[in-house]
Amino acid sequence: MNGRTRLAISNRFDDLLDSLKPSKRETDAVAKHQLVLKTRLGSVLSAYPPLRMGSYTRGTAITRTSDLDLLIRLPADARKKAGGIIISSSTVLDNVRITAQSRLPHTTLRRDEQAIVINYADGTQVDLVPAFFRSFDKQPIFEIPDGEGWWMPTSPQRHGSFIQEANKASGSKLKGIVRLVKCWRTRRITQIPLSSLHLELAVAVERTCIGAKSYSDCLSATFLALAKRKGAALHDPVLQGLIKAIDTDAKRRTLVAALEHAAFHAASAYDAEIKGETKEAIRQWSIVFNGCFPS
Repeated sequence: MNGRTRLAISNRFDDLLDSLKPSKRETDAVAKHQLVLKTRLGSVLSAYPPLRMGSYTRGTAITRTSDLDLLIRLPADARKKAGGIIISSSTVLDNVRITAQSRLPHTTLRRDEQAIVINYADGTQVDLVPAFFRSFDKQPIFEIPDGEGWWMPTSPQRHGSFIQEANKASGSKLKGIVRLVKCWRTRRITQIPLSSLHLELAVAVERTCIGAKSYSDCLSATFLALAKRKGAALHDPVLQGLIKAIDTDAKRRTLVAALEHAAFHAASAYDAEIKGETKEAIRQWSIVFNGCFPS
Protein backbone atom coordinates (compact mmCIF):
# COMPACT_ATOMS: atom_id res chain seq x y z
CA MET A 1 0.00 0.00 0.00
CA ASN A 2 1.27 3.47 -0.91
CA GLY A 3 2.22 5.19 2.36
CA ARG A 4 1.44 8.71 1.16
CA THR A 5 -2.01 7.72 -0.05
CA ARG A 6 -2.74 5.86 3.18
CA LEU A 7 -1.73 8.92 5.23
CA ALA A 8 -3.77 11.26 3.02
CA ILE A 9 -6.93 9.18 3.48
CA SER A 10 -6.29 8.63 7.18
CA ASN A 11 -5.91 12.37 7.77
CA ARG A 12 -9.20 13.03 5.99
CA PHE A 13 -11.02 10.52 8.16
CA ASP A 14 -9.53 12.22 11.24
CA ASP A 15 -10.79 15.58 9.95
CA LEU A 16 -14.24 14.17 9.26
CA LEU A 17 -14.46 12.61 12.73
CA ASP A 18 -13.39 15.90 14.33
CA SER A 19 -16.17 17.70 12.46
CA LEU A 20 -18.74 15.20 13.79
CA LYS A 21 -18.14 15.95 17.48
CA PRO A 22 -21.14 17.60 19.16
CA SER A 23 -20.32 21.22 20.00
CA LYS A 24 -20.13 22.56 23.55
CA ARG A 25 -23.36 24.42 22.84
CA GLU A 26 -25.06 21.13 21.98
CA THR A 27 -23.75 19.25 25.01
CA ASP A 28 -24.65 22.17 27.30
CA ALA A 29 -28.18 22.23 25.85
CA VAL A 30 -28.54 18.48 26.40
CA ALA A 31 -27.47 18.83 30.05
CA LYS A 32 -29.83 21.80 30.58
CA HIS A 33 -32.87 20.01 29.14
CA GLN A 34 -32.14 16.87 31.14
CA LEU A 35 -32.03 18.91 34.36
CA VAL A 36 -35.26 20.77 33.54
CA LEU A 37 -37.09 17.55 32.71
CA LYS A 38 -35.86 15.92 35.90
CA THR A 39 -37.22 18.85 37.90
CA ARG A 40 -40.56 19.21 36.13
CA LEU A 41 -41.45 15.59 35.49
CA GLY A 42 -39.81 13.74 38.37
CA SER A 43 -42.55 14.38 40.89
CA VAL A 44 -45.43 13.37 38.58
CA LEU A 45 -44.00 10.52 36.52
CA SER A 46 -41.44 8.69 38.60
CA ALA A 47 -39.66 8.65 41.92
CA TYR A 48 -36.47 7.83 40.02
CA PRO A 49 -34.39 10.42 38.12
CA PRO A 50 -34.38 10.06 34.32
CA LEU A 51 -31.67 7.66 33.18
CA ARG A 52 -29.64 8.96 30.25
CA MET A 53 -29.08 6.34 27.59
CA GLY A 54 -28.42 6.23 23.87
CA SER A 55 -25.68 7.81 21.78
CA TYR A 56 -24.71 10.57 24.21
CA THR A 57 -24.13 7.99 26.94
CA ARG A 58 -22.26 5.52 24.72
CA GLY A 59 -19.97 8.15 23.16
CA THR A 60 -21.31 7.79 19.61
CA ALA A 61 -23.33 11.00 19.27
CA ILE A 62 -22.69 13.21 16.25
CA THR A 63 -23.35 16.90 15.82
CA ARG A 64 -26.78 18.22 14.81
CA THR A 65 -28.43 14.81 14.51
CA SER A 66 -28.14 12.79 17.75
CA ASP A 67 -31.03 12.90 20.20
CA LEU A 68 -30.97 12.79 23.98
CA ASP A 69 -32.69 9.57 25.12
CA LEU A 70 -34.03 9.51 28.67
CA LEU A 71 -35.40 6.33 30.23
CA ILE A 72 -38.29 7.18 32.59
CA ARG A 73 -38.82 4.40 35.11
CA LEU A 74 -42.51 4.21 35.96
CA PRO A 75 -44.13 2.51 38.96
CA ALA A 76 -45.42 -1.00 38.26
CA ASP A 77 -49.08 -0.01 38.59
CA ALA A 78 -48.73 2.52 35.76
CA ARG A 79 -49.25 -0.26 33.21
CA LYS A 80 -52.15 -1.99 34.89
CA LYS A 81 -55.84 -1.27 34.79
CA ALA A 82 -58.63 -2.51 37.02
CA GLY A 83 -58.23 -6.20 37.69
CA GLY A 84 -54.45 -6.09 37.24
CA ILE A 85 -54.59 -6.49 33.47
CA ILE A 86 -51.42 -5.20 31.77
CA ILE A 87 -52.17 -2.46 29.25
CA SER A 88 -50.42 -1.92 25.96
CA SER A 89 -47.28 0.17 25.60
CA SER A 90 -49.26 2.44 23.25
CA THR A 91 -51.66 3.27 26.09
CA VAL A 92 -48.79 3.88 28.49
CA LEU A 93 -47.17 6.22 25.96
CA ASP A 94 -50.44 8.15 25.62
CA ASN A 95 -50.71 8.46 29.40
CA VAL A 96 -47.11 9.66 29.71
CA ARG A 97 -47.63 12.24 26.96
CA ILE A 98 -50.72 13.65 28.66
CA THR A 99 -48.99 13.86 32.03
CA ALA A 100 -45.79 15.35 30.62
CA GLN A 101 -47.75 17.90 28.56
CA SER A 102 -49.49 19.13 31.73
CA ARG A 103 -46.09 19.99 33.23
CA LEU A 104 -44.68 21.40 29.98
CA PRO A 105 -47.63 23.47 28.71
CA HIS A 106 -45.56 25.63 26.36
CA THR A 107 -43.64 22.74 24.79
CA THR A 108 -44.81 20.63 21.87
CA LEU A 109 -44.77 16.89 22.56
CA ARG A 110 -45.61 14.07 20.19
CA ARG A 111 -45.76 10.32 20.53
CA ASP A 112 -43.99 7.83 18.30
CA GLU A 113 -43.88 4.05 18.59
CA GLN A 114 -41.39 3.89 21.45
CA ALA A 115 -41.08 7.33 23.04
CA ILE A 116 -42.51 10.75 23.73
CA VAL A 117 -40.59 13.17 21.51
CA ILE A 118 -39.82 16.75 22.55
CA ASN A 119 -38.36 19.16 19.98
CA TYR A 120 -36.85 22.30 21.48
CA ALA A 121 -36.32 25.58 19.64
CA ASP A 122 -32.52 25.26 20.04
CA GLY A 123 -32.57 22.13 17.87
CA THR A 124 -32.31 19.59 20.70
CA GLN A 125 -34.58 16.57 20.48
CA VAL A 126 -35.32 14.60 23.63
CA ASP A 127 -36.96 11.17 23.56
CA LEU A 128 -38.68 10.16 26.79
CA VAL A 129 -38.80 6.35 26.90
CA PRO A 130 -41.19 4.92 29.53
CA ALA A 131 -39.83 1.83 31.25
CA PHE A 132 -40.68 -0.68 33.92
CA PHE A 133 -38.15 -2.51 36.08
CA ARG A 134 -38.01 -6.19 35.15
CA SER A 135 -35.09 -7.80 36.99
CA PHE A 136 -31.50 -7.38 38.07
CA ASP A 137 -28.68 -9.45 36.57
CA LYS A 138 -25.41 -7.64 37.28
CA GLN A 139 -27.17 -4.57 35.86
CA PRO A 140 -30.85 -3.58 35.94
CA ILE A 141 -33.06 -4.83 33.11
CA PHE A 142 -36.12 -2.84 32.06
CA GLU A 143 -39.02 -3.29 29.70
CA ILE A 144 -39.70 -0.53 27.16
CA PRO A 145 -42.18 -0.14 24.26
CA ASP A 146 -41.30 -2.44 21.37
CA GLY A 147 -42.87 -0.29 18.65
CA GLU A 148 -45.76 -2.71 18.12
CA GLY A 149 -47.81 -2.01 21.21
CA TRP A 150 -46.12 -4.41 23.60
CA TRP A 151 -42.87 -4.55 25.56
CA MET A 152 -39.23 -5.56 25.01
CA PRO A 153 -36.30 -5.97 27.43
CA THR A 154 -33.42 -3.52 27.50
CA SER A 155 -30.49 -2.71 29.74
CA PRO A 156 -28.69 0.55 28.92
CA GLN A 157 -25.86 -0.30 31.30
CA ARG A 158 -25.29 -3.81 29.91
CA HIS A 159 -25.46 -2.63 26.32
CA GLY A 160 -23.09 0.21 27.17
CA SER A 161 -20.60 -2.14 28.82
CA PHE A 162 -20.73 -4.55 25.87
CA ILE A 163 -20.05 -1.78 23.37
CA GLN A 164 -17.32 -0.29 25.55
CA GLU A 165 -15.52 -3.63 25.74
CA ALA A 166 -15.83 -4.12 21.97
CA ASN A 167 -14.49 -0.60 21.43
CA LYS A 168 -11.53 -1.36 23.67
CA ALA A 169 -10.82 -4.58 21.75
CA SER A 170 -10.85 -2.62 18.50
CA GLY A 171 -8.20 -0.18 19.69
CA SER A 172 -10.94 2.48 20.12
CA LYS A 173 -11.87 2.38 16.42
CA LEU A 174 -15.38 0.96 16.85
CA LYS A 175 -16.98 4.16 18.11
CA GLY A 176 -15.32 6.12 15.32
CA ILE A 177 -16.71 3.72 12.72
CA VAL A 178 -20.18 3.97 14.26
CA ARG A 179 -20.01 7.77 14.08
CA LEU A 180 -18.89 7.58 10.44
CA VAL A 181 -21.82 5.30 9.54
CA LYS A 182 -24.16 7.69 11.35
CA CYS A 183 -22.69 10.50 9.27
CA TRP A 184 -23.36 8.49 6.11
CA ARG A 185 -26.89 7.75 7.35
CA THR A 186 -27.75 11.43 7.78
CA ARG A 187 -25.93 13.05 4.86
CA ARG A 188 -28.10 11.62 2.11
CA ILE A 189 -30.80 13.78 0.52
CA THR A 190 -33.25 11.31 2.06
CA GLN A 191 -31.84 10.17 5.40
CA ILE A 192 -31.20 6.46 5.70
CA PRO A 193 -33.28 4.72 8.38
CA LEU A 194 -31.16 2.65 10.76
CA SER A 195 -31.46 2.15 14.52
CA SER A 196 -28.45 3.51 16.42
CA LEU A 197 -28.44 0.70 18.99
CA HIS A 198 -28.73 -1.92 16.25
CA LEU A 199 -25.83 -0.30 14.39
CA GLU A 200 -23.54 -0.17 17.41
CA LEU A 201 -24.26 -3.74 18.50
CA ALA A 202 -23.97 -5.05 14.93
CA VAL A 203 -20.54 -3.46 14.45
CA ALA A 204 -19.44 -5.02 17.74
CA VAL A 205 -20.85 -8.46 16.87
CA GLU A 206 -19.49 -8.48 13.30
CA ARG A 207 -15.99 -7.56 14.63
CA THR A 208 -15.23 -5.44 11.57
CA CYS A 209 -12.90 -3.19 13.57
CA ILE A 210 -10.69 -5.86 15.12
CA GLY A 211 -7.01 -5.94 14.17
CA ALA A 212 -4.41 -3.52 12.87
CA LYS A 213 -6.74 -1.86 10.38
CA SER A 214 -7.27 1.69 9.18
CA TYR A 215 -10.60 3.51 9.34
CA SER A 216 -10.82 3.01 5.57
CA ASP A 217 -10.44 -0.76 5.93
CA CYS A 218 -12.81 -0.97 8.92
CA LEU A 219 -15.49 1.15 7.29
CA SER A 220 -15.36 -0.80 4.02
CA ALA A 221 -15.73 -4.06 5.96
CA THR A 222 -18.56 -2.60 8.07
CA PHE A 223 -20.64 -1.51 5.09
CA LEU A 224 -20.17 -4.95 3.52
CA ALA A 225 -21.17 -6.75 6.73
CA LEU A 226 -24.24 -4.55 7.21
CA ALA A 227 -25.26 -5.02 3.56
CA LYS A 228 -25.00 -8.80 3.94
CA ARG A 229 -27.32 -8.62 6.96
CA LYS A 230 -30.08 -7.30 4.64
CA GLY A 231 -31.63 -5.25 7.43
CA ALA A 232 -32.39 -8.34 9.52
CA ALA A 233 -32.99 -7.91 13.23
CA LEU A 234 -29.99 -8.63 15.44
CA HIS A 235 -30.05 -11.20 18.24
CA ASP A 236 -29.32 -9.10 21.32
CA PRO A 237 -25.83 -10.17 22.47
CA VAL A 238 -26.52 -9.41 26.15
CA LEU A 239 -30.27 -10.08 26.53
CA GLN A 240 -32.82 -12.43 25.05
CA GLY A 241 -34.67 -10.80 22.20
CA LEU A 242 -34.12 -9.02 18.91
CA ILE A 243 -32.88 -5.52 18.11
CA LYS A 244 -34.54 -4.27 14.94
CA ALA A 245 -32.58 -2.37 12.32
CA ILE A 246 -35.75 -0.75 11.01
CA ASP A 247 -39.48 -0.98 11.57
CA THR A 248 -41.08 -1.53 8.13
CA ASP A 249 -40.35 -3.57 5.01
CA ALA A 250 -40.38 -0.45 2.85
CA LYS A 251 -37.73 1.20 5.02
CA ARG A 252 -35.75 -2.05 5.09
CA ARG A 253 -35.60 -2.08 1.30
CA THR A 254 -34.40 1.54 1.32
CA LEU A 255 -31.75 0.65 3.91
CA VAL A 256 -30.49 -2.41 2.05
CA ALA A 257 -30.21 -0.57 -1.26
CA ALA A 258 -28.29 2.26 0.41
CA LEU A 259 -25.95 -0.15 2.21
CA GLU A 260 -25.19 -2.05 -1.00
CA HIS A 261 -24.42 1.24 -2.76
CA ALA A 262 -22.15 2.34 0.10
CA ALA A 263 -20.43 -1.07 0.29
CA PHE A 264 -19.60 -0.98 -3.44
CA HIS A 265 -18.11 2.52 -3.37
CA ALA A 266 -16.34 1.95 -0.05
CA ALA A 267 -14.68 -1.17 -1.50
CA SER A 268 -13.71 0.84 -4.59
CA ALA A 269 -12.24 3.56 -2.37
CA TYR A 270 -10.20 1.08 -0.36
CA ASP A 271 -8.99 -0.64 -3.52
CA ALA A 272 -7.84 2.73 -4.92
CA GLU A 273 -6.07 3.46 -1.64
CA ILE A 274 -4.18 0.17 -1.82
CA LYS A 275 -3.09 1.04 -5.36
CA GLY A 276 -1.88 4.48 -4.28
CA GLU A 277 -4.59 6.29 -6.26
CA THR A 278 -5.29 9.11 -3.83
CA LYS A 279 -7.65 11.17 -5.98
CA GLU A 280 -9.75 8.15 -6.89
CA ALA A 281 -9.95 7.03 -3.25
CA ILE A 282 -11.13 10.50 -2.24
CA ARG A 283 -13.65 10.57 -5.09
CA GLN A 284 -15.12 7.22 -4.06
CA TRP A 285 -15.38 8.19 -0.39
CA SER A 286 -17.04 11.44 -1.45
CA ILE A 287 -19.68 9.36 -3.22
CA VAL A 288 -20.24 7.34 -0.06
CA PHE A 289 -20.65 10.48 2.06
CA ASN A 290 -22.63 12.41 -0.56
CA GLY A 291 -19.95 15.06 -1.04
CA CYS A 292 -19.13 15.49 2.65
CA PHE A 293 -15.77 13.68 2.65
CA PRO A 294 -12.93 16.21 3.12
CA SER A 295 -11.34 16.92 -0.26
